Amino acid sequence: MSGKTSKLLMFVRGSIILTISNLLIKATNFFLLPLYTSYLSPDQLGVSDSIVSLMSIVTPLLVVAFDSAFGAFYYEEDNDLYKKKIFNTTFFFLFGMSFFTIIPILFSNQISYLMFGSQEYAAAIKISMLSVVFNMWLLPASLTIRMQNRMTVFSLISFSSSLIMILMNIYFVTVLKLGYFSLILSNMLINAIQLVLFGSAARIPLRTSLFDKPLFKKMIKYALPMLPMVLSSWTLSVSDRYILLFCSGEYEVGIYGVAARFLNVLTVITSAIYTAFSSFAFSVNKENNAKDQYIYVLDAVHIVLLSITVFVSAFIKEILYVMVDKSYYEASILIAPLLLGQICYAANTIMGYGFAFKKKSAYFLIPSGVGAGMNIILNIIFIPKYGALAAVLTTFAGYFIMMLITYFLSKK
Repeated sequence: MSGKTSKLLMFVRGSIILTISNLLIKATNFFLLPLYTSYLSPDQLGVSDSIVSLMSIVTPLLVVAFDSAFGAFYYEEDNDLYKKKIFNTTFFFLFGMSFFTIIPILFSNQISYLMFGSQEYAAAIKISMLSVVFNMWLLPASLTIRMQNRMTVFSLISFSSSLIMILMNIYFVTVLKLGYFSLILSNMLINAIQLVLFGSAARIPLRTSLFDKPLFKKMIKYALPMLPMVLSSWTLSVSDRYILLFCSGEYEVGIYGVAARFLNVLTVITSAIYTAFSSFAFSVNKENNAKDQYIYVLDAVHIVLLSITVFVSAFIKEILYVMVDKSYYEASILIAPLLLGQICYAANTIMGYGFAFKKKSAYFLIPSGVGAGMNIILNIIFIPKYGALAAVLTTFAGYFIMMLITYFLSKK
């Protein structure tokens, strides 16, 4: 078997392993949706999703796209000492950045009041910041396992920890009846568990002497131009929930949140592909037939995701009647645009590797910036009048524009 074929097969095998793992996790979590919607009102779900969305902006701000720099530089040298330097340089940088979570923790009362008009949710905001800290600390270990293509280990840890989180969710929601606090608390606890599991599996010693300043300068130079892109991506995926929160209240955010959970149908596939694709893409990008291999991947992704989207969209009302409480039925019109937006995002992600190969990280900002800017403007104009429906349509439009721009730029 040739080296080129071997790498492609390793990518396919890794994707299949992760897909099976994700399928078991997402399917279990998805079929618990009736339980969640029975015990949590749209308002409670809206509060929970709004706080989780806050985590989704704090984390990338503090990570500063160093996870992308990790992947871009991991294969620069093929020796054990260099890999240890990559790991330790990344870990100690993220360890230092994690202390900035003290700021939102100290001002949790004010943040709660700004978001919900009450200080009632300050404790949940503090817990969510601890979750961010644990997530940042585990990132170098999980990235190392991915780049080593140890997808079986990665999927086993992901599956076991997700199963524990699901059990926690059931216990917190149904027995302790913690309401909106349930999902936030379980998320924090599972990040702590993953920190231990991924750290043990990576088996790389932590030594400040392995923090490489010249390497850090190269990585931060690559990462910093990507930070605006990360913020733009957050704007596209999450900001509409905050505009909904301020214009329409927690109820609309809850309805939107149920629709967004149907994206799990696609993320079972896409998250597996993204995880496995990094090591594959960087390891083959200098080969003569690299473009052909990327085309095979992109074509396969489109066929699978479009097939799932058509099926789900055709039977969405019937699925909702079975899966959720009747108070969430109006989410049916929101799901198809969200699924289509994710297909555009998947294509954008794979095509965007052209920028990473050439270390032209600044180019990531152009498509994401244009898409996010258009998304914000359309949200401000249409959400006050049309609510969640406007939010999902503008999100799809933003991802579509982003995909087109990435396509034309990455061809260069």
